[in-house]
Amino acid sequence: MDNMLVAQNITKEFIGLTALSNVSLEVKQGEIHGLIGPNGSGKTTFFNVISGVMLPTKGEIFLRGENIVGLKANEISKKGIARTFQNIRLFKELTVQDNVKVAAGSRYNVSSIDIIFKTVRARKYEKEIQEKTDSILEAVGLASFRNTVAANLPYGRQRVLEIARAWGTEPLLLLLDEPGAGMNPKEKEELISLIYLLNNAHITIILVEHDMKLVMQVTKTITVFDSGEKIAEGTPQEVSNNPKVIEAYLGKEGHRVKN
Repeated sequence: MDNMLVAQNITKEFIGLTALSNVSLEVKQGEIHGLIGPNGSGKTTFFNVISGVMLPTKGEIFLRGENIVGLKANEISKKGIARTFQNIRLFKELTVQDNVKVAAGSRYNVSSIDIIFKTVRARKYEKEIQEKTDSILEAVGLASFRNTVAANLPYGRQRVLEIARAWGTEPLLLLLDEPGAGMNPKEKEELISLIYLLNNAHITIILVEHDMKLVMQVTKTITVFDSGEKIAEGTPQEVSNNPKVIEAYLGKEGHRVKN
């Protein structure tokens, strides 16, 4: 299986702080790859570097073999990387439908003249964007909320909308940063189904999540960060029984996976 993402020797330094130290990671095409570690271990910084929000101090990042270091965040998005955030970032004043339409529209190149004069090209693109939006909303269970202002959605639904919006950009690689945060058990079960749905749509996923039950259930490979370094990697069972991981993150008893 080919690698979707290869990060080599990534270091990110701030003044007086090394957030990432010589981290390397390979994510295979089509997999759901977990990334765990205690707060402050460098997980979100790693996402920021991959998605172009931050430049690494050193190291290289390859998306399907292409080095993307130095590209701007919007350029990396067009290459096929989308992400969600720990703190939900929606267009809160727009409807659910319009949030997804804005994202879906980012894949099209329509001039202002086309839009002003409603040319055949503009109408064609608008129809395609609407159809894509309708399909995504139906798939994620938000079709009945299409005309609801995003700020008025229940918290769990806002989380789902953020994922739907990321899906609208047609990602090859989706970075999910604590998507289950604040969700109740029923919402987390629905989230698991959504993650599988996205993966079945040929989207490779890197999942940062503190709910270990969720991570162990959906991932095949887990990488563990601690203090900006990669300390372990393997299957859920291997990671959950790794003494370094238990000490750093899982606690003395850990969340051991039964044979």
